[in-house]
Amino acid sequence: MAHFTPRNAMARAQFFVQKAVDCPAHQCDDFEAYLDAAILFARMALLRLHTRYKKRSTWDQKWWEGVLSEQAVKFFTDKHHGILHVAPPMMPQGTCLGRSPISAADLYYYETPDIAATSTVARYLQAMETIVLDARQRFRPS
Repeated sequence: MAHFTPRNAMARAQFFVQKAVDCPAHQCDDFEAYLDAAILFARMALLRLHTRYKKRSTWDQKWWEGVLSEQAVKFFTDKHHGILHVAPPMMPQGTCLGRSPISAADLYYYETPDIAATSTVARYLQAMETIVLDARQRFRPS
């Protein structure tokens, strides 16, 4: 992953995903809060990008519309709206048959039980990182 300054929304999202990954199985409430924070900061990165660059002469509306159709953007937008306007997202909780879960990440998923929720969020964060870095390159002052 690229390095972002500590106060950057992407850096904060990455920080909170790592906090979630580090949660033991008995800290499910903390895990959920960290994952919510990661989602909120990931979406915030996109909103800040739009605010920062949309008034530049180099702004490309077609590029932006393409960004909005990206799967990662749709994921973070959907989860963000759910957290802010409805309630924290309901993540299915898996079970660990035949073994005790070591990590809270072993218990939660968005896609399928064999893909941890933290893996999904981390993968989408990588896609968001690509979008943010692309925007910096495209729209930076000449």
